[in-house]
Amino acid sequence: MYTRKYAEALSYKKQGYRVIIVEIHLVFYKINQEDKTIITYVIIDGRREYRNRT
Repeated sequence: MYTRKYAEALSYKKQGYRVIIVEIHLVFYKINQEDKTIITYVIIDGRREYRNRT
């Protein structure tokens, strides 16, 4: 059974974001292949709900 946070992370993935877990944080980022750069969009506490944080 998937948790709600996992399901929401999958929805971000569909939008082109990648997610890494660093200790208790979720880091959402995208890779710009042309410039060979990583753009970090948000770092959040993985213990909290993050839906609709825009």
